[in-house]
Amino acid sequence: MTQALSAQTAQHGNEAQYVTLGIEREVFAVPVEAVLEILDIRPVFHIPEAPRYMLGLIDLRGRSVPVLDLRTKLGLPQKEATETTRILVIETDVGGRPLVLGLVADRVIEVLPLSASEVEPAPEIGVRWHSEYIAGVGHRNDSFVIIFDLPKLFSNEDAALLSNAAVCSPTSHFDEQLVAELRKRGFYNQVDEMSTTLISADQLSADDFERLAAFIQEYSGIKMPASKKTMVEGRLRRRIRAVGLETFADYCCYLFNEGGLADETVPLIDAVTTNKTDFFREPTHFQYLAETAIPELWASNSISRHTPLKVWSAACSTGAEAYTMAMVLAEVARSLPDLRASILATDISMEVLKTAAQGIYPESFIEPIPMEMRRRYLLRSKTGRGDRVRIIPALRRCIEFGWINLIRQPYNVAEDMHIIFCRNVLIYFDKPTQAQVVAEFCRHLRPGGYLVLGHSENLPGTGLPLELVATTVFRRV
Repeated sequence: MTQALSAQTAQHGNEAQYVTLGIEREVFAVPVEAVLEILDIRPVFHIPEAPRYMLGLIDLRGRSVPVLDLRTKLGLPQKEATETTRILVIETDVGGRPLVLGLVADRVIEVLPLSASEVEPAPEIGVRWHSEYIAGVGHRNDSFVIIFDLPKLFSNEDAALLSNAAVCSPTSHFDEQLVAELRKRGFYNQVDEMSTTLISADQLSADDFERLAAFIQEYSGIKMPASKKTMVEGRLRRRIRAVGLETFADYCCYLFNEGGLADETVPLIDAVTTNKTDFFREPTHFQYLAETAIPELWASNSISRHTPLKVWSAACSTGAEAYTMAMVLAEVARSLPDLRASILATDISMEVLKTAAQGIYPESFIEPIPMEMRRRYLLRSKTGRGDRVRIIPALRRCIEFGWINLIRQPYNVAEDMHIIFCRNVLIYFDKPTQAQVVAEFCRHLRPGGYLVLGHSENLPGTGLPLELVATTVFRRV
């Protein structure tokens, strides 16, 4: 996975936006304009005698990028990478010169808007971290977010080392000796495929990127500004190989001039969509669901033993949100045994829907699930793969997975939903598309029902039949 972030979205009025990341139980933040991409963890080429915090180099489309372990840099013990480990590729000044660096974090959480009133200066005492590299402390829900001052995170010695390690020219390539060393060390399972990416200078032309971006937005509503060009290139290289082609120019010719879109539209959209998801992500929403929304719906007779609760996860990705809902509803049913519920979970990506329907996840992915819920709702693998768990059949049966493109309206969905979750999706749409999607949600939401958006999202415009009842939770009036 790779996710590009646009500097153009960095400011909204007097708000600044930050990418938040987790290290142990702490939440840190970096300005969104500094983040170029978010990558899955990948092998690195180790540099002999480098400091412990410097893991080595990765190749990013011909540029060698130093990768630093934030845990070690902050004085914490090193930790094995997990399914949630990510590399933030940032550009920042180090020792007075701009450098591109990769920062390894335990997890990436969300894009968080913070107003000036929500950020305090770094305290001199009472924090675990050195105040000289803290730009401020923000408030996120009921916890704190430590905002890095990136240039001050690195010392003069760091600057000299990183400057020597980084190959800053975007057209410089790993040489044949380095590729051979990578093969010898077994860093890549499919070296023949990966070496094409390692040493290829092939890039999308401006015209081809514009054609792709226009098609992606027309089909899915997802904006693809110029800042996402490198992200699109990274995600489409595998598609180019899959259809037996060699260059981006060949691929775009196949799509737009030779009728390739008939077969390639779904794989193309699967490749470029971002599928960031976690169990119990933005947990206050699930707390509101259990403690307020469901009791109010029950008290008003909107749901009963004869009228099941209808919930829709409108961008379910690999299923964590829908299965979290199922666990929460099962917990509520322990004290409300007559509660019956059905969950519809939809997404535009066929690939993630296949994963969601299976309900199988790596052990590291379930960390946010409370231990008692793990005992009740998860099964261990019977195949000897102790690092895999599966959602129990009773919960899988209450969820129906299906394909929906949110900008293709009307939706083939019941119009009497009690609760609709559509979190961290609207941010990828332009304002008119956001307004159309939310208006369509209102048509499928019964009066008194709830629409839940992501913490970084707001209602697009006014005049919608919705009232705010909790943080990014709206009730249909």
